[in-house]
Parts: sequence; C-alpha cells; structure tokens
Amino acid sequence: PVSSFNIGLIFGGRPNPALKAHRSFLKKNYTEALDIFNEILNVNPNHHNQEAIRIERDKLEDSLVTRYYRDVRTILNKGNIQNAHALLQQGEQPPGRDIEIAVRRMKTEISDSALIRVAQSLKELDYEAAEDLILLALKSDATCYPIAKVLLARSYIIRATILYHSGVFGRSLYWLKQADGLSDQYSMLTSDLRQKIGDGRLDDANEGILKEDRQMVYESMKEAKSLNPVLSEIVDEHLKDLER
Repeated sequence: PVSSFNIGLIFGGRPNPALKAHRSFLKKNYTEALDIFNEILNVNPNHHNQEAIRIERDKLEDSLVTRYYRDVRTILNKGNIQNAHALLQQGEQPPGRDIEIAVRRMKTEISDSALIRVAQSLKELDYEAAEDLILLALKSDATCYPIAKVLLARSYIIRATILYHSGVFGRSLYWLKQADGLSDQYSMLTSDLRQKIGDGRLDDANEGILKEDRQMVYESMKEAKSLNPVLSEIVDEHLKDLER
C-alpha cells in the first residue's frame, strides 16, 4: 500500500487484524506480522482486501529472507563458518538477484575459509578436523574439488603414516590406498611409505613364525614382497615352501 493512503480505509475502515499486521511490518516485527496475515487468509480466504493482504505478505516474506541472509553474513564475519553454512542450508530461494549473488559469494567464502583451515589442521596432524573442513568446503562450493582432493590425499597419507609408526600396517596401507588417484603430488612420498609398510609386514611374518601361524606368515610375506620388491631375495624361498 502506498504511504499516502489511509491504511484503515484500505483494510476495512477501522482498526482490524490486517492493520495490526501492517503496523507490525512498519515496526520491522516481520515474524509477528506474517503470522497475522497468514491467519487472516486462512480464516477468511475471501477477505474483501485479500489482494492487498497478499501483496504485503509477500513483501514480508522477502524482508524476512533478506534479514535471514544478513544474519548469515554476520555469523560469517565472526568466522563461524560451520554455523553460517548450516544456516544457509536452511534457507529457501533468495528473493532477488542481488541477494542470490551475495549468497553465492558467502558460500565461496565459507569454502575458501574452510580450505585455509584445512592446511593449518594438517600442519598440526589433526586429520579428522581437516577432513571435516574439506567436506564443509565441498558442500559449500563443489568447484573447490581440485584443491580439496589434494588436501584430502595429504590427510590420508598422514593417517597412514601415524598408523605405520604405531605398527598397524594393514590399516596404514588401507589409508594409503585411499590416497591413490587423488593426487600425483605425493607419489614419491607414498612410494617410500609403501616400502616401509612392506618392511613392517615382514615383521608381521616373523610374528607369525613365532605363533606357528603359517597362513599369517604366508600373507604377510606375500604382501611385504608386493610393497617392497627388494624383499624378494628374503621371502621367495619361504613363499615357495609355504605354497608347497
């Protein structure tokens, strides 16, 4: 409604729920005003000024969504990228081109901030935090995948390295395999770690000998050879005996 009109006449000539809703709208009590308008239309769908009510209700919805995305901006400015992303996910289609562009920029900003934090987490060997942040970055902006997969490969290699030093060679190899294909940047590093895991699997074979577990000895030696071919000289004869 144009401000020069008498609002009371537009909405029925006397104070009524529609006028109350309009006054709430002017006071920026958007949620309260929207609830009143919806109630009017639900109770009285044939209201004589339903078109004016619907127009103002649509304005209210746009105002609420606009304020909603401004709240996301405020949260993002405080560096809380997880909450900002969660709030954006709850939003509906942004009203208008300007807000749509702003939302897209916020999503990119969340993704960029997450990837920066990934690098710091990896320096601290906190691979779990790093992988959570990588997932957040991808959810917020899928175009970051080329960078994210390199960081993810690095995270998997850190997992593998920690497990190797803990003597858990099978799980170490599992995470090393997860890193395969994500990036060629760490090929020398993964090759070296595979050889070390091969040496570790040879230790597993020695443990199998002590336990008189031929199957454990055979599988450990076979994998040790595949991971570090240099070990062929040590294990080939034993493998032949075990196969026989």
